Amino acid sequence: MEPTETYHKNNLEKSFSPYLRQHAKNPVWWQEFNEDTLKYAAEKSKPLLLSSGYSTCHWCHVMASDAFSDASTAAFLNKHFVCVKIDRETHPDIDDWMMAYLQKETGQGGWPLNVFATPDLKPFYALMFAPAKEGGYGRPSFLNILKEVLIAYNQKKASFSSFNISVPISGEAKTDDFGFKDESQICSAMYQYFDTEEGGLYGMQKFPPHATLFYLLHLQNFNEYTDTFLRYTLQTMSRSGLHDHLQGGFYRYCTDRRWRVPHFEKMLYDQAMMLMNYALATHRFKLLEFKDVVAAIIKCLEETFEAGDLLAAAHDADTNHQEGLTYLWTEDEIKQLLTPDEAKIFHQRYLCHSFEGRCHLIKKKDAPLDEIEAKLLKQRAERPQPFRDDKCITSWNALAAIAFIYAHRYAGFDTFGKAKMVFEKLLLKHKRPHGMIAHASLGGAVQDKTYLEDMAAMLLLGTYLFEEDAVEKATLETLLKGVLSFKRNGNWYASTDSLIGPVPASTHDHPYPSAVSMAEAAIVRYKLLTNSVVEPLSFKSPLSCDFYNMAVKWSRNQYAVYGTPTVINAGLIRPGSLQKRSSKPTICINNTCKDLNVEAYQKLIS
Repeated sequence: MEPTETYHKNNLEKSFSPYLRQHAKNPVWWQEFNEDTLKYAAEKSKPLLLSSGYSTCHWCHVMASDAFSDASTAAFLNKHFVCVKIDRETHPDIDDWMMAYLQKETGQGGWPLNVFATPDLKPFYALMFAPAKEGGYGRPSFLNILKEVLIAYNQKKASFSSFNISVPISGEAKTDDFGFKDESQICSAMYQYFDTEEGGLYGMQKFPPHATLFYLLHLQNFNEYTDTFLRYTLQTMSRSGLHDHLQGGFYRYCTDRRWRVPHFEKMLYDQAMMLMNYALATHRFKLLEFKDVVAAIIKCLEETFEAGDLLAAAHDADTNHQEGLTYLWTEDEIKQLLTPDEAKIFHQRYLCHSFEGRCHLIKKKDAPLDEIEAKLLKQRAERPQPFRDDKCITSWNALAAIAFIYAHRYAGFDTFGKAKMVFEKLLLKHKRPHGMIAHASLGGAVQDKTYLEDMAAMLLLGTYLFEEDAVEKATLETLLKGVLSFKRNGNWYASTDSLIGPVPASTHDHPYPSAVSMAEAAIVRYKLLTNSVVEPLSFKSPLSCDFYNMAVKWSRNQYAVYGTPTVINAGLIRPGSLQKRSSKPTICINNTCKDLNVEAYQKLIS
């Protein structure tokens, strides 16, 4: 087949990515992002439409069924552009580059993410969602935007310049780049962003502040204000519309300040971070309510995320093209399913919040309704279910495994074996040459790509397993070598073999720890556990870099490092502390070490 004929059709049907396959029936001649596609665009001197999203994104689906399914829009795109679909979850480096450009140009960010670029990847315009028809969803039509973009390309393409993401500040800087010297200053900077009325951080949309909660739950010195904020935020999230009260998982975020209406997609990384934080909260506050949340998240992962030996990436927000349809109820459905007495009790405990003509469940107060909730869940399971993206992403699976360790250590669940199994299966199933770990797999196919986030998350997981003698030091050394291969001239890179060149790694700890934060934390923990010299890191901006700041505190020996002949009960020591093997019991903190007496040691191994 001639090259032109190859590109005169939609070529996504056999893609590795479920997201790309969702666009395989579009009339747009979609191509995958690769060297051949870029070469073809250059030969034809056509601008690129780079369109990034992910398989469980509601507005990505809307644009797929609207503008990208519109015959007139598709015809214009096919004639004048080379259209490239990108899965942000399989090519996070390309998506980071596109997102950085979008934010620079518009100050906004989100998906679907559409960037127009020259064939040699000089971006010149970016936008998110646009409809097929003028004025649809209160926005200009995508076709009219395309016409303006084409005029700009033809008239100004010679003046377009390359775009590179700014190189992040190296984690090895010895000065406090942001002026924060200690934990008290970090917390003071956070306080002004606490939403003390509704929980979480201020904003008209509510994303769970995973890394911020993680940092605060590891504080050395709690105060009443922080305690109140943590307890209230965690209770609010677990009772709110963010939580799937029947199945146990959490949705990605809520569209309102009061945590009532979520976007209904469920991401593996959200479950992992929630599991860590509620396990820590169980240890901190000794509340059965939080332990029940831990149990429910584990149930959700076991029943709905398990994909063979690993965990699937996500569940869609939509069912049959309607957002949240699987999870919503009508009053008649509840009335028919429950007895009058059950219905009375149910309405005492639950608020039915109206959403698109149906009811979304929110708890008024925490109390067990096991039989009633089981009855509702059984009926819900018989409905059409949202699509599940079965990609097994290395970094997300590793975070989930760390969360299983937290559930074991701090909430008393028998999940340590799950963590060890995930680590071993990732090493086996995602193995690439030279000790590298592939980014993702789907069925029997393994993506031939590795990113810093994958190697960093695996090394971080390995350090937790190493504390309990569940992995060999040689394995950690191999992972460490892989992590360090992404560092050049003191700076971290997300990818070193991308078609757009080396892509600096993110330092932003949202919605889960950044690649840089995981890398620095993993390296520091590895050095502490193997008696290597640790150089102190410098604090970065609170809220943006809260997991990184945990690495800073580890590097400054602000958490105890226990040396013991045998594994100790991690639930009996302060969260954040580490344990390693030594011939006699010792404890080191703030760079001072002392021997543990026999009585203290016996308590730790009880």
